[in-house]
Amino acid sequence: MEDVQKITMLAMKEDSPERDRDALLAILSFNVMLRASEAAEIKWAGVTQRDGMIEVHVEKAKNDQLRLGRSSFFNYEPGSDADILMCRWRLRTKGKCPYVFSHLNSSKKLSKTAISTLSTKMLAAIGKPGATHHCFRRGGANHMRRIGHSMEEIQCRGRWRSAAGLQRYLTDVPTAQGCLQSQAEADDEDDDD
Repeated sequence: MEDVQKITMLAMKEDSPERDRDALLAILSFNVMLRASEAAEIKWAGVTQRDGMIEVHVEKAKNDQLRLGRSSFFNYEPGSDADILMCRWRLRTKGKCPYVFSHLNSSKKLSKTAISTLSTKMLAAIGKPGATHHCFRRGGANHMRRIGHSMEEIQCRGRWRSAAGLQRYLTDVPTAQGCLQSQAEADDEDDDD
């Protein structure tokens, strides 16, 4: 979450189409736990914002055998950085491309490889050399678990076929295994009271 916030802050400090696009890529990839191939296929028509929620329709999910697509949802604050970046990037692209993640000066969508390359570049810019686009997916799953979401909720949002597939993304920490607060943290809070 902190890394996505750093990437977002870089975009908010500059008036740069590239930074806007890249920060939006980080925000959606983290919150929706997108695979690079899924991010490349996201269309503007499949991204809706209403009542403090963003729906992202993934037309070609890895585990969508019926090819119906899958939708993932996450909450956001209207007027938040995520909301502003979504609006700025949408205005900058001016309807040239039906895909959310496109080249800066053309109407062509970014490929899976381009999405991966951009992600590695933006993560290196915030001091995470060697990190890849997949880190957003893993980080999103761990963040949801850390704040108390069930395995089923994480599995559904991230479009994992099975809990076993999701399990390898979660880190070996107490919160990933259902312990939302360690006894040492609870004792520290009691001492503060």
